[in-house]
Order: sequence, then C-alpha cells, then structure tokens
Amino acid sequence: MQLTAETQYSFSMDLIGKTILVVDDSLTIRSQIKSLLEGVGIQVILAENGYECLNILEKERPDVILLDMIMPGLDGIEICRHIKTTNEWKTIPVIILSNISDVDNKVKGLQAGAEDYITKPFEVQELIARATVAFRTAKLFERLRNEIAERTQAEKELKLAKETAEHANIAKSRFLANMSHEIRTPMNGIIGMSSLLMETELDKEQLEYAKTIQYSANALLTIINDILDFSKIEAGKIDFDLQDLDIRFTIEDAVDLLAIKAYKKDIELSCFIHPAIPKILRGDPGRIRQVLLNLADNSIKFTERGGVAIRLVLEQETDQYVILKFTVTDTGIGISLEDQDHLFKSFSQVSPLIAYKYGGTGLGLAISKLITKKMNGNIGVFSNESKGSTFWFTIRLEKSPLDTKGFYARLPQLLHKNAILVLRDGTTHKTIIQEYLSHWQCQYVTVPSIQEFLLCIQKSGRTFDFYIIDYELIEEDTDEWFNLYIDIPIKSLILISPNKRSDIPLLKDKGFTHSIVKPIKITRLYYTLIHIVDPTAQLISIEPEPLQRKRIPVGSNSNIRILLAEDNMVNQKLALRLLEKMGYHADAVENGKEAIIALETIPYNIVLMDVQMPVMDGFEATRQIRGIHSNVINHDIPIIAMTAYAMKGDRTRCLEVGMNDYVSKPIQPEQLYNVIEKYTEEITIL
Repeated sequence: MQLTAETQYSFSMDLIGKTILVVDDSLTIRSQIKSLLEGVGIQVILAENGYECLNILEKERPDVILLDMIMPGLDGIEICRHIKTTNEWKTIPVIILSNISDVDNKVKGLQAGAEDYITKPFEVQELIARATVAFRTAKLFERLRNEIAERTQAEKELKLAKETAEHANIAKSRFLANMSHEIRTPMNGIIGMSSLLMETELDKEQLEYAKTIQYSANALLTIINDILDFSKIEAGKIDFDLQDLDIRFTIEDAVDLLAIKAYKKDIELSCFIHPAIPKILRGDPGRIRQVLLNLADNSIKFTERGGVAIRLVLEQETDQYVILKFTVTDTGIGISLEDQDHLFKSFSQVSPLIAYKYGGTGLGLAISKLITKKMNGNIGVFSNESKGSTFWFTIRLEKSPLDTKGFYARLPQLLHKNAILVLRDGTTHKTIIQEYLSHWQCQYVTVPSIQEFLLCIQKSGRTFDFYIIDYELIEEDTDEWFNLYIDIPIKSLILISPNKRSDIPLLKDKGFTHSIVKPIKITRLYYTLIHIVDPTAQLISIEPEPLQRKRIPVGSNSNIRILLAEDNMVNQKLALRLLEKMGYHADAVENGKEAIIALETIPYNIVLMDVQMPVMDGFEATRQIRGIHSNVINHDIPIIAMTAYAMKGDRTRCLEVGMNDYVSKPIQPEQLYNVIEKYTEEITIL
C-alpha cells in the first residue's frame, strides 16, 4: 500500500531519520512494514521473535518498537512488560500489533505498559500516525522528565544554597555577637573606670587625659554599634520606637553634640529649622538623630575651613503626615562623581587615602540609607570636588493630635512695633537669623561691621529697640566696644561660640542683657526675643523635661542586698563601686555555680547576672534558681541580666530562661539604678 505525498510529508517531519524496531514472527508482515517505513525515510530494524528483540535492545536503542502480540516463545505482552521494567528501555514507546481485537487483550497490552494497540490488518497511514503520536508523546514525556529532573536538581541546589546561606548567616550573627561581647566587656571597664576617675580630684592635665580615654572608648563603641546596627537593619530586624516628638528638640539635641567638635576645629556650625514645620510629630527621635549625626559628623570631619550648615524644611504636608527634608551642607573636600558611586554602600569609603586619614567603618551612610528607606524616605548627595558637599535625606512622619497650632504666632504680635539692628558678618548665622526674623514678620536691619553698625545708629537717631550682636565681631576690641556701649543703653542679644561660654558673666556685667550660645536654636531664639520685648512674660519651659528619678541619699539603700555574678575582675570592681556609690550593699561571685551557693545561704533581694561565665553561665544558673528542686532561699528573686551581649535576640533569650530584665554593657549608671529600683521599690527603706 502506497502513502500519498501529503501523508508522507506530514509524518516525515517527526519520524524521518528515526529508527523503528519491528518485532513479528511473520516474514511477510515484517517485509511489508519495512518497505513502507523506509519509503518515507524511516530506518527499520527487524526481529523475528522476543529473544531476538531483547538481543537488539542490548546493542542499540530504537525510537519506537512495533511488537507483535502472539509469537512463539516470549509473546508480546511478556516482552513489553520486560521492556517497561528495565530502566534503560522503559522510555521507548511500544505499539502492540495483534490479530485479536477484543477489549480484554487491548487492556492487557496497555497494562503491560504499551503506549498503543493496533489490530491487524491495519492501514499504513494509521500505523505511521500512531507511531508518530507515540514518538511525540515519548519525546514530550522525556522532555518533561528532564525538566523535572533539572528542577529537582535546581531545588536541591537552591535548598543547599539556602542552608549554606543560613549557616553563614548564623555564623555571622554568632561572630558579631561574640565580637560585641568580647569588645564590650573591656569597653565597659574602660568607660566606667574613666567616669569614676573623672569624679575624683584631678589636676587639669590629668582630667584632660581621662576625658581623652573616655572619648576614645566611646568612639570605639560607636564603631561596634555601627557594625551591629548594620547587621540588624540588613536582616530586617531594626526596631523603631514611634512616639510623639518635638522635631526641634530632636534636631537641636543632635546639634548640641556636634557643636563642640565643630568649634574645636574653628569651623562654623549652623542649624535652620523652618518655623512652618508642625511642632509635634510622630516618629523615632533616636533614628532621626542617628541619620543626621552620621551626615553632619562626616561633614565636620571632612571640613577644615568654612562651616557646616544643617537645614530642615517642610517638603510636603497633608492632613495625616508631613515629608521633611534635611540638608547638611559643608565647605569641605568634596567628592568626585566617580567616588560618589561608592557612597551609601556597606564598608565602602570614598578612597583608601581618605579612609586612612579620617578613619571610620564605611557603614554610617549605608546605615543611614537603610533607616531612611524604613521611614519612607530617601537619601542622596550633591558634591563638587574641593568645593564641598550637600548631603540630604527625606523622611515621612505622621502628624500628632498633640500638635500646637500656631505655636510661633505670639512673637510677631510682640515685635510688631520693635526695630532690631543685627550686627553680623556675611556667614550662615546671619542668614539664619534673617530667615527667622523675616518669617516672624520682624522689622530689622543687618550690618556686617562695627563701623556700619555705629553709622546706622547715628543715622537712625538710635530708634532701634534692641540689638543682636555677634561676639566674634567685637571680641578683639572688647574694651573699646564696652566703652562705646555705655553710651548705648539698650537691650541686646549676644551670639557667642560654645568655646567662649566663660565670657558670658563678663558680658552681663558690661550691660549685655541676653546671650545665646551658637549654633542658634529656633526655640531658644524665639523665647529670648519674647523675653527681651516683654520681661514679664510667663514662659513655658523651652527644654524637654529631664529624666526624673527618685534620689535616695547614700547609705539609705543598705538594707537592699545585691548579689553580683561577674567573672571579669575589672567589671566586677566597677559594678561594686557603682553600687556602693548608689548606697547598696553588694557581694560578688565569679560564676553561676557560686551564685547558686550564695543564694542558698543569704536572702539577697536581687541578682545582677552576667551571661557568659566559666563553670556555669548565667542562663544555666537562672534555670537552676527558678527550678523547684534547687535549694535557693527565693526561687522568684529578681534576676537582671547584665551582659555585653547586645544583639536583638539576646534580651529575648535572657527573658525566656527566666530573667526579669536586661542591662547591656557598657553600663549606664542611671539605667542600672533605675532597673534596681524597679525591682526593689517595695522593700522598706529604713
């Protein structure tokens, strides 16, 4: 039987050049099938019986097998079952050829694993069509199996990579935790002992040395905190303490920390906070200060002449939130476009030379970027090499129902009829004063020199109500200026640098009525101007309320007995001295086992427990103290972890084993006092 050209073309696309094994005991059928298949470009191998079929399969692999069902020796069902249970052959498609057309035999063939069943006599088109479908299906399943195998392998590799990454992350966390502990432990002694040293009688030189020790120790602690902070933020474990905050105090507190460093380098530091910004917002003041300090501290570090200007403006406002933009502009070394690519990346600095000269971890900007992102903001820089830089960041803060509307509305009313003469050179402070006075609708004139100041007074007939004077412009000719000032009996506001605070009493004696230490704070300037024009004004406090604690005279805590478990002798000595200064009686042991023995015989009121100690650590000691089978006097005694471990999970781990609270090293005396008082306040104080 001949195939049409169309049929030949249709199936030659899949089977041409492929091999079909024909197994049939009839020579006529074998020859007929061979002739027809080879006529369309299909290679054919012939086998007379099942044994010959298996021998051929041992040597080569056909693409399709046409298998007669009834044959002497091994029949088609047995051969098919054998093929489909042999791994090397089971994917070869098998088509049963049979004279028997009943359903039972067809089912047997398919159950044996055959892909198809054709009843003799058959049409050649049907045979080739079924062979093609079987071949396509086999290829499809083979491709699917390969994809599944590849996917399974990929999943195994992914799982292995994930496990490897998790192990690496655990190892990194352990390393950071151990590094933190090992460094914080001696740092606790250095910082604590230097603090105690500065409270003793020291001459000026000795005090300076002690301050240097503490400053250096705090600088090292900052590096450690940066590394830990970056690790926590990178792992998505950063915490935000959302609270109502006065953004002005938040920023001005940070500026206070920066001012001394800036003026020691003899560079100007200024801060402008736009009065239109709502007074009370909701956010994390610590994180906001952290980012601002990172940027401003870098600017001061890389600036040798000129100044650093901090500005905070309102970029966007809705009924629910505000978007604030901070800028820190300096006149420092600047950054090239090429080097700007390295900024905001982990452990990356502008250049090795700058890293060597100025130090740092290269983490500050990376941490700042992660924090601002968490606060729905962004961060960036504009800079020209040798011409300075402007770093900026934005954050979104929710509005607070506690916000005071029109907080600065009172000042324009008081100053409406007052004229102000400002003596200031052309630096940033003059601009800031001008911006504040303009916003408050004040009447003012600014002059850059003493000569113009005097000329302005002469021309105006001394009609100004008060003066704002920069002390730097009159400092060199102080005596001459004081003599001149006697003839100008008028209220004044002196702007003075932090390193000139000691001159304030002298200035007051000479008649200068008010003073503000630079950098100028908007709140301080606001209230000072009010007081100048209305000395009887009842002013609310302009500073945040300090932390109040109940202070008990030394010695009155002597009935509270504390057990300190600490293996490091320096830290043990430090803690005992701090407790003694607070008026507590404390005993010290060197490990958890000794702590348990002490608690079995003495009725202590509280335990300060180090975590990492020889013989028995703080965790196991706490478990045994809490256990009903231990012989301690009080199983519920308050246990405070006092440890150098400072990772996120360390506090949780301490609480989970039964500790009541957690104090991290280096120890802050105020924090230690408060936590002891928290758990001993019900004890009667004699």
